[in-house]
Amino acid sequence: MTPDTKKLINMPVFAHLSMEKLEEFLEKTPCRLAHYETREHIAMQGAPCRAFLLLCEGQVRASMIGTDGRQITIEDHEAPMLLASNFVFATHNHFPVDIIAITPCEIMVIEKEPFMELMCTEPVVLQNFLRILSDRSHILSRKLGSLVLLKLKNRIAAYLLEHLEIRNQQEVADYLGVARPSLARVLAELAQEGSVLFENRRVTIADQAKLEKYL
Repeated sequence: MTPDTKKLINMPVFAHLSMEKLEEFLEKTPCRLAHYETREHIAMQGAPCRAFLLLCEGQVRASMIGTDGRQITIEDHEAPMLLASNFVFATHNHFPVDIIAITPCEIMVIEKEPFMELMCTEPVVLQNFLRILSDRSHILSRKLGSLVLLKLKNRIAAYLLEHLEIRNQQEVADYLGVARPSLARVLAELAQEGSVLFENRRVTIADQAKLEKYL
């Protein structure tokens, strides 16, 4: 049992695959073990994503450059982790983010074609991969939902600061182009934090400074 096999067998994508099958795969598959120091780029935003990157050791950060030129942190990952799994088979298979080592990292690089063959011959690996993709999609959907609600909170704050109150939530929802339940949810969050006040069916400003922080 090689050290590389010991590390890879703990990868979620190889869950329930026998050690013998994994060793057989590694013996006939050209793999590359890469090491990165802290703050070193593992992948650049816009670069082609043509291989599987298996983070065996360390922690990485996914980030991108915003429209204002600032670097925005998207999320952090730590080993064991299959990196950029969502993009290897994409039509536009390029990294949408920079991947940077935030601790010393060890990454196993496996080309797409032999990994596809493994998924065809070992259904458990295919099931693991599909589960990873589904879990990632779920996480990204939740993050997108949070971002949308945050932007809606900004728009509601601007509306209240201009109009001072909300008398009819449906009219304001139509005005902002959102569903009324989404508007009500964000208003409830603003009320909970003390930014707005519900008075019967009216919504008024409770703390102007708290609302202004969303502008």
